[in-house]
Amino acid sequence: TNVQDVIDNYETQVTTKFIDAGFKYAVIFNTVNEDASHMLHADFSYYNPTAILNHRVPFIKVKAIDNNQHITPYLLDEIERTSDYPVDLIVSHMSEINFPDFKYLLARKYLQPAIDGSLAGKKIAVHLHVFYVDLLEDFLDAFENFHFVYDLFITTDNATKKQEIESILRSNGKDAQIFVTGNVGRDVLPMLKLKDYLSDYDYIGHFHTKKSKEADFWAGESWRNELIDMLIKPADNILANFDNDKLGIVIADIPTFFRFNKIVDAWNEHLIAPAMNDLWQQMGMTKAIDFNNFHNFVMSYGTYVWFKYDALKPLFDLGLTDEDVPAEPLPQNSILHAIERLLIYIAWNEHYDFRISKNPIDMTPFVDNKLYNERGDSAPHTYVDFTYMGGIKGAFKYIFIGPARAVKYIIRRSLEKVTHDRKG
Repeated sequence: TNVQDVIDNYETQVTTKFIDAGFKYAVIFNTVNEDASHMLHADFSYYNPTAILNHRVPFIKVKAIDNNQHITPYLLDEIERTSDYPVDLIVSHMSEINFPDFKYLLARKYLQPAIDGSLAGKKIAVHLHVFYVDLLEDFLDAFENFHFVYDLFITTDNATKKQEIESILRSNGKDAQIFVTGNVGRDVLPMLKLKDYLSDYDYIGHFHTKKSKEADFWAGESWRNELIDMLIKPADNILANFDNDKLGIVIADIPTFFRFNKIVDAWNEHLIAPAMNDLWQQMGMTKAIDFNNFHNFVMSYGTYVWFKYDALKPLFDLGLTDEDVPAEPLPQNSILHAIERLLIYIAWNEHYDFRISKNPIDMTPFVDNKLYNERGDSAPHTYVDFTYMGGIKGAFKYIFIGPARAVKYIIRRSLEKVTHDRKG
């Protein structure tokens, strides 16, 4: 709906129509004599939503929320405290019409206990990619927390592992469909290859036997265990929340390893943005977004996730193949890293919202404060991390082109000075 059309055809005529029908009107909040000296313009509905709430005006403008995001968390708290208006409707609407990951929205996106929610008639699939067979039983044990019927799909990279998986399933009295999908695309591409199966299900869980080859042992160990605690053990409540038609995807909170260690860096995230934009265009998305303008992304770490198939349908429809994914060892900023960061935004394009399953490990935010709030001059000024400055090409430019330009500048200015002195 065009906003100006609404104003022209409805808003400007509504008072007249009610008066003609015999109604009278009065002013709820007369701003004529109100002090507006501290405001950019004397428009209380836009620049002073606090006054709007204090005077019990029964509406608040969308633009007022967008323009006052620094105080919106408190406005929402006040609405919740002083009225019975469902604040989730505001969160849902603002997530739909603008980006879904503004800070004030994130503050409202922890998954809550479901009051009710029936799984009757719902088909549920669990996809588990098993690269490390020694971890399979850990997941089978975790799945014991499910109190719902589900079909288990297991993918792995070779036939030998498939036989080992079959043996472990027999020992544990479990059934699953097992597929050998090769050693390309880690856990993501195997899931996408199951499109013809998973498209028949309402709710899908995606997990894998996470270890960290690139980082310290505890990176993968803590990461995997925390993701299990956030997304597998509380699955009953997660799926009950899917009874909300607007909820399309549930991700885990940030694992503690990424709060103790600065790994997800804004400069590196910026290097992934072009691949995200490319995929967005390939999927033919209808909502406009430029990931180059983002400093970081709300993502499902390790791509552990619960989702409604329709929420991620464009990703499955993309039809990615082995040729689209780099071979192992996987380079940084690959298409898989882009997909990991795209999930909630894909759901957003499909008119679904997301929720975050809270990490049960409580950590004071002072940890984050220590990690990220550092003076820019705390490191030597000559330090340059070329991982974030163009790699080998960036290093080459830094070593050769930069000094060459400096020498050229010195020579040019020296010649200008000599010429000036001669003329003088």
